[in-house]
Amino acid sequence: MRLNRLWIKSIRNLCEIDHLFSHSKTFIYGENGQGKTNLLESIYLLCLAKSFRTRDDADLLPIEADFFRVEGELADTNGSNHRVVVYFSEATGKKIQLDGKPLRPFSALVGKFPVVALSAGDQSITLGPPSERRRFINILLSQSSHRYLDDLKEYERILKHRNALLSRSLQGERISAQQIDPWDERLVCKGEALVLSREKMTIELNALLSSAYSYLTGGNQVLSLSYKPNVPMIAGQERRETFFRRLKTASAKERKQGISLVGPHRDDFVFMISGRDLRRFGSRGEHKSVLVSLKSAEAFFLQEKTNTAPLLLLDDLFAELDEMRGKKAISLFSQSCQIFITGTTADYMALKPFLEKEGEFDPLFVQQGKVNKQT
Repeated sequence: MRLNRLWIKSIRNLCEIDHLFSHSKTFIYGENGQGKTNLLESIYLLCLAKSFRTRDDADLLPIEADFFRVEGELADTNGSNHRVVVYFSEATGKKIQLDGKPLRPFSALVGKFPVVALSAGDQSITLGPPSERRRFINILLSQSSHRYLDDLKEYERILKHRNALLSRSLQGERISAQQIDPWDERLVCKGEALVLSREKMTIELNALLSSAYSYLTGGNQVLSLSYKPNVPMIAGQERRETFFRRLKTASAKERKQGISLVGPHRDDFVFMISGRDLRRFGSRGEHKSVLVSLKSAEAFFLQEKTNTAPLLLLDDLFAELDEMRGKKAISLFSQSCQIFITGTTADYMALKPFLEKEGEFDPLFVQQGKVNKQT
């Protein structure tokens, strides 16, 4: 997949942009705060209908602007061109068009144009709470499988209804078994589907993670991802049986707290480097190397599952990496992917000879929201 053209109007501090991309690599450079990340954010918006930095579309509006518009021309693996338009105004909300037709629901865009983004906010994947790791896994699996996305949406709908019942119990209303049991049945059914998908993905992702981390670090340490389901398998029991038992055991506590305490919405994933928990013992450089390896694994995983090379958005790639690992990081990603990399002017000058040796690329200089192609 390729992004051939990008139009932007009124995104954060960016000036109006209409740009053609001619090469598989684009290096976007400039000093901090000039708008480099905003450019990547706009591309991500075209692919997933949302930002990787905020969940509120209004945050993307510049001061005194009441709408934004991002439009892109993308070519799929068959060479067919598609036009995506994402429009948002405070008055009408968000609207999306695909090839001239309104798109609803917005989740229908997920998976059509696979994308992988590495940004400063991704530190929360390795350093933050379990919800951040689940969010990463959910985005990855949703892009690679419409079935997973459907299961996830249905699970979240069931969870919302079940939590509403438990909240009423917290307020003193008596909730009978006849009211809660049907939601337990549905929670277990869809929850099991999510767990099975996550288990399979973890196995497949680990081979890619180990290979990427070994190449990037040049060492003998092994990176692995361990899945910690909230409802683990117990010898001699079917998963559904275990799930129902956990629900019954937690019933009184759930009614006191007014929320569901059992299920894949409370799963976690643990990154291990040669048996050490990254979150507890990892250095800043190790965390960055793990994230780069994770994004490489994500890209290969998506390409394998969708038969489409994703767009790669690598924001501030060289922060926390020395020059050698920076060069390896560029080489690490699939040559079939279109890559957009941001860095400082110093990063660009240091890596320019290497980039030229790697092949043709588009250098873009960003200053005060203006994007200029460099020669």
